[in-house]
Amino acid sequence: MDREKIGKGHFFPKEINRREFVRLSGLATGLLLTIGRGTFFPFDTKAAENNHIALPIFEHYGDQQIRLDFPGEWKIQEARMKAHDFPPLTPQQIKEAFNNPIGIKPLQELAQGKKRVVITVDDLERPTPAYAILPLLLEELNQAGIKNEQISCIGSFGNHDPMTQDQVIRKIGIETARKIPFFNHNCWDNFVELGKTSQGTPLKINKEFMAADLKISIQGFRWHEIAGFGGGGKAVLPGVASIESTEHNHLEIGFPNRKPNPAAGPCKVKNNPIRKDMDEAAKLAGLDMCLVVFPNGRREVIGLIACDPVTGWREACKKGYALHLTQEIKSADIVVANTYPQCAQPQSSFPLLNQSVREGGTAVLVMQHPDGMRQIHYLARQWGKDYGGHLWMPPNPERALVPAASRLIIFTNLGTKNDQLNFPHKQVEFMYAWPDVLARLKKYHKEASVAVYPYAPLQIPTSLTLDI
Repeated sequence: MDREKIGKGHFFPKEINRREFVRLSGLATGLLLTIGRGTFFPFDTKAAENNHIALPIFEHYGDQQIRLDFPGEWKIQEARMKAHDFPPLTPQQIKEAFNNPIGIKPLQELAQGKKRVVITVDDLERPTPAYAILPLLLEELNQAGIKNEQISCIGSFGNHDPMTQDQVIRKIGIETARKIPFFNHNCWDNFVELGKTSQGTPLKINKEFMAADLKISIQGFRWHEIAGFGGGGKAVLPGVASIESTEHNHLEIGFPNRKPNPAAGPCKVKNNPIRKDMDEAAKLAGLDMCLVVFPNGRREVIGLIACDPVTGWREACKKGYALHLTQEIKSADIVVANTYPQCAQPQSSFPLLNQSVREGGTAVLVMQHPDGMRQIHYLARQWGKDYGGHLWMPPNPERALVPAASRLIIFTNLGTKNDQLNFPHKQVEFMYAWPDVLARLKKYHKEASVAVYPYAPLQIPTSLTLDI
């Protein structure tokens, strides 16, 4: 492969001028990143060919495609992030990233003399293809003298429901599942108490996690609604923390008096009290290495940074921000946001809907997945007719989720009553077949401009400023 190597661990495709790459990505030179071969574009907005769009759906369940057709006279534009079609890393490149970290020793050195290793992964609610990383990580640990019998894997998913065996295999791969045990995190029991953080969070951490003397976290890059970005210390709090710990972090710090903390939010890391609490938790719990995975539009691994959970993780976020930045299409008559690859949390798609639709236009949320919208979150979901977890608040039917739009159509393969309970808003209409959606769109729009975001949860609108 034709590559230019710039210093230890720095790999860039030769088609990319190094200075231009740094300028476009907004990064300082010296960031350790392995990136797949591909041409780097500032932004990518593509007109639809033959007025149809193929969107990815069913993450973790075949990653299929669905075709959406539009009238020939309509103007269709698909807005893509910079990393849209970057090709995946080779196994060798992934291994090189393990031993070219930011802020910590290489994996081979960290592993020397260790007796017990724990690796955390997120669940299917996150798009991270852990199955592409784990076999290579096990090989690297084996080469350092650590046997598979000394390694375990834990689901770092906080207050979500435990994963079934089928879900575990989809996340870590059958090869890994046959070599090392996987343990679901139990947010109610089996903790080691580490005292309190400086903001008063009682820190109770998973016993299996704390028993290891080498702690590694595989985490996918994505912006986050309150923590700035996912990953880093978030793998510990809430990842492997007690529900009591998470409640203090998310509610007392994140939503004091049931109002959002203005210092928190998407792409906000600097002076974010929620992130500060997570950083502190990671240090107290002894998280040794984060493996930050950068996906393309198909969830393939196109970049990987090994780093510490605080300083190095921030450098990784700078890179991820540059790769996932997407130029919004403004004032579109119709905006289509696809919830792939995080259909379980469709709210992640609303920033782009709100940034793009014109006053009186139509917003369309594509929500296609075998499991639909995740129903189990012990803190944030509804648990009865009029009650739920401590973070749950009854939705207001009068509130417009996309204020500028006259209507919000949710195009889904399921649309169960439970899904509908999450969207009782008068603005919302559930629809189950694209021809029906198209007929509704034609009713309200004669000649229309359509903006399409193919994987909205991954895409960062330029309106979200990086504050790190």
